[in-house]
This record gives sequence, structure tokens and C-alpha cells, in this order.
Amino acid sequence: MKKIISILMILVILGTCTAVVAGALESPTKEQSWHITVKTDGDGSADADKYSIIKNEDETVTLTAKDGVDSFTEWQIDGSYTIVDGSLTSRVLTIKPSSDIVATAKFGGGSSSSKSSSGTNSSSTSPKTGSFTYALILTLLAVAAGAVAIVISRKVKQK
Repeated sequence: MKKIISILMILVILGTCTAVVAGALESPTKEQSWHITVKTDGDGSADADKYSIIKNEDETVTLTAKDGVDSFTEWQIDGSYTIVDGSLTSRVLTIKPSSDIVATAKFGGGSSSSKSSSGTNSSSTSPKTGSFTYALILTLLAVAAGAVAIVISRKVKQK
């Protein structure tokens, strides 16, 4: 009876470790991305060459402002970014985002409108959601604990 209980305990421990190992494998979710929103303030238009980029990648986004009735004056950008080419007063500005970005093209004049897109992530890789090394160590400890349980149950049975 003790042998059966020991074997059941080993199976439970190994089953638990299998869940940990499965957590260390690749997740089916896509990598996260920074989202770019472009707005206008005044009578003009603005656009971005991308509305979504993969986080932690070395991607840039080019913002372009076009005059309407009003003339372009400057970009106002909310979020964390680095300017790669141009300046906040350039019609064409290339930035490297490090957070979600809301870029507003300011035009001399009036009303406000907005255009935005969340974009889609076409990444084919998935992020890791756990540590394989940690899961392997836990699995080996579980196997060792099961072996000790079997040895102890045999010694108890012999007495």
C-alpha cells in the first residue's frame, strides 16, 4: 500500500513539474508592440509610415505632415522616443519610439481632427514566459524526491 502511495506521489510531483516546464516553453501570444497614433491640430494632414512596431526592436517611424489651408508649424509628441532624422519643426520627422506614441501635427489655425490606427503585428516568434533552467532543476528535484520516497518505503516495508 505504501509503495502505491509513493508512486502516486511521484506522479503528482512530476505532473506538477511538467506544468512548470510547459510554462517555460514559447507562448502562443505575439510579441508586444508600440502603437503610433497620429493626430492633426489645424487644417492639414499627417501620416505615419507605420502604426505599430515591435517593442525592443531597432525600428523607426517616419511622420509626415502636409499643409492644408493652414501651414505646418511643429510636431507635438507624447511618449518616449529618440529623434533619428529631422526636428520637431520638420515636416518629415523620423523617430525611434520606446513607448506608445501620440504625435500631433500642429498647423497655424484652427480645429482639431485625428487619425489613428492600432496596426497589426506580423511577428512569427513568441516570447518566452518562463525559465527553462529553473523548470529543469525543479523537475530533477521532483525525481530525486520520488526516488527517496521509494527507498524509504522499501526500508519501512523490510522492517
